[in-house]
Amino acid sequence: LANTAGTKLKDRLNNQMILSQFYLAHGLDAEARGVLNIMASEDANVINDPYFNALSGVTSYYLGRFTEAEKDLTANGLSNDAHAKLWLGAVKARRNAWKDALVAFDSGLAVMGKYSTEISAEMRILAGTAALAMDEKDRAQRELNNVKIDALAPALASRGRLLQASLLDARGKNDEALDAYDRVIATHYGPS
Repeated sequence: LANTAGTKLKDRLNNQMILSQFYLAHGLDAEARGVLNIMASEDANVINDPYFNALSGVTSYYLGRFTEAEKDLTANGLSNDAHAKLWLGAVKARRNAWKDALVAFDSGLAVMGKYSTEISAEMRILAGTAALAMDEKDRAQRELNNVKIDALAPALASRGRLLQASLLDARGKNDEALDAYDRVIATHYGPS
């Protein structure tokens, strides 16, 4: 942060963008938001930068500010950006806008391989949940097949197991679904 003080505005904004990205990559979402807010207060034109908007959208997503995230991810310059579409799909899924989520995921899944295993799994679980909500069971299963649930952090693994149970339930496999729901409950880690 000391590196950003007292430099020319363009250089400072570049350093702040890097710092914000660093914070976001290390789970310091509020800190990333703080840096982005400072950037916007120092240069009103920064909100016209697609990279700034994408970074801001992802930060808002992780902070649970889905309305702000959607606004940022649909800003000018991002309409054809596959990464922005992927995150927009996640936002739409979190807001239970299932059909819109699937449309956005369709435009963004091509870049899935550029993300970490955890982020890819989160996106696939959300896409699978949206697909199941739209009664696209085969698509939900395909998404789930691409997730190694046992290797995930507890919160995300719980959401994956809930999707597994819900998919079994939707397919009328009642006994298997009940067993799967019991396994979700037994972890004592409720999906969010």
